[in-house]
Amino acid sequence: MRTRIFATAVVVAAILACGAGADAQVTTATVYGRVTDATGGVVPGANVTLTNETTAAAWTEVTSEEGEVTINFVPVGRYTLRVALEGFAEHVQDLELSAGQTVRLAISLAVGELTDAVNVTAATPLINRANAQLQDVVSDEQLVELPVGRRDWSQLLELDSSVVLDGEGAVMNGLPPSGLSLTIDGTNGSSDAEAPSIGAYQGFNTISGVSTEAIAEISVSSGIASAEFGGTMAGNVNIITRSGSNTFHGSLFENHQRDDLDAANPFVDQAPEKRFNQFGGSLGGPVVRNRLFFFGTYEGVRSDELALQRDNVPTPEWRAEALAANPVYESFFALFPDPTEPYDAGARTARFQALRPDSRDDDHVTARVDVTLSSANRFNVRYSGGRPARIDPRVIEANPRTFSGQQDSATMAFTHAATAWVFETRAGVNRSNIDRVDQLYTLGHPNVDVSGVDLSDGELFLKRGWLFSFDQVIATTRGRHSLKAGFGLVHQRAGRENFQVPGYEYSSIDDFYANIPNGGQFTFGLNDFRLTTSQLGGFVQDDIRLGSSLVVNAGLRYDYFTVPKERDGRLFNRDAPFGTGPLRSPDSLYAGDFNNVSPRVGVAWSIDAHSVLRGGVGLFVSPHPLFGGPVDVVLNAADEQFRVNTSRQDSLELGIRFPLANTDVEDLLQGPAQLWGTRSISPNFPNPYSTQWSAIFERQLGAQYSLEVGYTGSRGDNLNTVWEINRPDRLTGIRPYAGFAQFDWYDASNSSEYNGLQLSLRRRFANRLGFGASYTLSKSMSYGGGDLLLETQPQETFDLDAEWGPSDWDVRHRLVANFIYEVAPMGPSRLVRGLVGGWQVSGIFTARSGRPVDIIDDESAYGSSRPDYGGGDMVLSDWRDTLRYLNPAAFERVPLSGASGAQIRPGTLGWNAARGLAAYNLDLGLARNFHIGRYRLQVRADMFNALNTRNYGGLESEIDADDFGTLNSVSTRTMQVGARFSF
Repeated sequence: MRTRIFATAVVVAAILACGAGADAQVTTATVYGRVTDATGGVVPGANVTLTNETTAAAWTEVTSEEGEVTINFVPVGRYTLRVALEGFAEHVQDLELSAGQTVRLAISLAVGELTDAVNVTAATPLINRANAQLQDVVSDEQLVELPVGRRDWSQLLELDSSVVLDGEGAVMNGLPPSGLSLTIDGTNGSSDAEAPSIGAYQGFNTISGVSTEAIAEISVSSGIASAEFGGTMAGNVNIITRSGSNTFHGSLFENHQRDDLDAANPFVDQAPEKRFNQFGGSLGGPVVRNRLFFFGTYEGVRSDELALQRDNVPTPEWRAEALAANPVYESFFALFPDPTEPYDAGARTARFQALRPDSRDDDHVTARVDVTLSSANRFNVRYSGGRPARIDPRVIEANPRTFSGQQDSATMAFTHAATAWVFETRAGVNRSNIDRVDQLYTLGHPNVDVSGVDLSDGELFLKRGWLFSFDQVIATTRGRHSLKAGFGLVHQRAGRENFQVPGYEYSSIDDFYANIPNGGQFTFGLNDFRLTTSQLGGFVQDDIRLGSSLVVNAGLRYDYFTVPKERDGRLFNRDAPFGTGPLRSPDSLYAGDFNNVSPRVGVAWSIDAHSVLRGGVGLFVSPHPLFGGPVDVVLNAADEQFRVNTSRQDSLELGIRFPLANTDVEDLLQGPAQLWGTRSISPNFPNPYSTQWSAIFERQLGAQYSLEVGYTGSRGDNLNTVWEINRPDRLTGIRPYAGFAQFDWYDASNSSEYNGLQLSLRRRFANRLGFGASYTLSKSMSYGGGDLLLETQPQETFDLDAEWGPSDWDVRHRLVANFIYEVAPMGPSRLVRGLVGGWQVSGIFTARSGRPVDIIDDESAYGSSRPDYGGGDMVLSDWRDTLRYLNPAAFERVPLSGASGAQIRPGTLGWNAARGLAAYNLDLGLARNFHIGRYRLQVRADMFNALNTRNYGGLESEIDADDFGTLNSVSTRTMQVGARFSF
């Protein structure tokens, strides 16, 4: 448990005493070495030099009285390590270092002359003998050589046994995707100004963060990370960009996809037309040899294809019946196409499918400069910028959604080495702008939701924001102690403009014909605002080397996250009870949480030269994302509601009917007559945090292989729950709080649990072969969704226990394997060797069990209403023939109340009670490499879902839909051809 005032005081005092410690993520490596002679005695006073093979930058240290040496802040790259002392032969060893990596070397010097160099063939150790951290690296070879659709580097994160991708984010060890941090060269790289993410908001971009061509490696850190890692309760994905070197190097590439190469989709007669082109290149090299280097990339995307749109639409018979009952809906029905598939007599809705234009453009650049000012001072700066755009089609042809965005980020880092200490200064800025427009908004037509059909959203939504970060870290070695301390600052700003057409919901056909909405949503607009928040933090970390076989990691971190404020004081949050009390001061949105002390302890015990046992426990704290509450309490003024949700009783009393516009009901819901409907946040809204623990056994098998067996557990606390407050009484339709509409209320009552067995076997790429395989057996549970954003509301207000169930990302079994193999030249002649050599095959195989599915009744006026479980098998045995996967007979709908439109009681079915289908996939790449000196041309073809395995998805989980339980999408084989020239 975390203590409060006392622990906070201790940590703040420690930080001040160190003169240094918030949101730092590690971009460099640390090398520990223990130098002994042939008898095992320690060797003090030996000169240890680490030299970068591409830039000639060098780091020099001297072993201590205990024979120990530490080299901090070593950039990613390939190095030559030399250890020299009079009377001994020089030790020479090659190392390849990754971001966040801590390498512990055992170096034995042989007696001899310095001129008698002993070259050690062993490369960087394959096992971690220095700390308890879980760390994986997506290497340069994997980024370039594995089959990756549309060069999306984020797909490779699932090679790590702890990672499950989820939308625009990633889940690490069962912890919320919004608790993850993405950094580029150590500073914030999120493409969303309001919440941590890997891709842009709602995934409309093709290039995430930086182009794959600009990436040197991706470091994935989870588990018991050093106290240097802050601002994340889940883990960190850190991208290290490429840099220049003493030789010019670069590339040109083109990737192409088209429908002629793809397998047929069983839902359409022929493969939809597709033209996808991805192109670009890079160039890097010296400006001043050994001193000044540059690197730059450009990547562009042009994509035009026809995307399958498939959904329910009204039948002509129902359309005629409804218009005869009430002609007011003529404009609503006119926007729908007719069904394209057969349907039963008397059906109100039927399936429609068609191909609609889907286009994507993206342009991205990265530029980086590295400067070696002296042997003690190094500096680098990077800029990345992207301009994505997309047109997203829908079944309603008149209502496509358009996106456009701007993403810019920059990083600066400076490292200074003195005699007894080293420090690193890092600063970054990240700016993102997103415009999203539904064409229904430009039409000005209200949306209607009835009998499982609607027009989709009609919204104008603009997001703006930027983030600035500054970190200072200092490191020193004192005997057996390798000490680090640091502090940091993050300042974040976000804004929006938001307007939307009205929405009307009808829970029964009788109410629809009578035009009595059981629910209405009216949006009166939100002008541009500026929401700001900051993070302040610091840490101390001590890695203690107790002899040759034991390392203890002890770290302590403190973070404070300021309560958000708005530039013009436009925050309107109501106090207790449950957001129905008086308005709080705009300077006190909720109570600040000072209880953010994060102790971490880890142990690494080297059983022998090839085996290590690691483990530890630690606390990790995240801030509340701005998207998870604060943006929802911004208004233009106290008497100008942004959005109001009305009930059936409001419709009857106020005469609210389709097709009234927002302006038509403004006098009924705003000003003196206002019905308060703005979301609220609990005044007690502590920061989310996780407790994580692990026990891992690693063994190096020979020179190239390593095996890892580990247990990892986590618990997330203070996660978001979003309650629906002031729901109409189920039976009477009367709301408990007069003067209030139905609204959402955020609190931090949710929690999650994760337990996982993680197995990995790896072979580093050497002698033309590299592979890795990981298997995870895990269970992830939470109350509802288990994230930090606008979560799905519980079925019954304040009955949280009924929501305990599998998390949205609970994947019980997952196996991922990857390999790269290059065929060696062989044969009796030069011609034969030339024909045989140069071929390369690579692949990624993934198998996973089905994800959870939540069964809901969308016609109920209460959100997240679930049916009863009626007994029997939930899954039909003949689903492969019928494509109806869920068994309707296993579920029973709860009757709806005529007064409220809600279920008369909660359903008995639990949260995420059903399971989707398991999935199996093999991606294969076949390439031919042509080498002429240092020039290389690769021509390749990649097949995604190479075996054309039909992994069905698009499961209809709304029990009120006519096609409940059916599967409406399927993955089929697609191909990508490309060429890459590099030197």
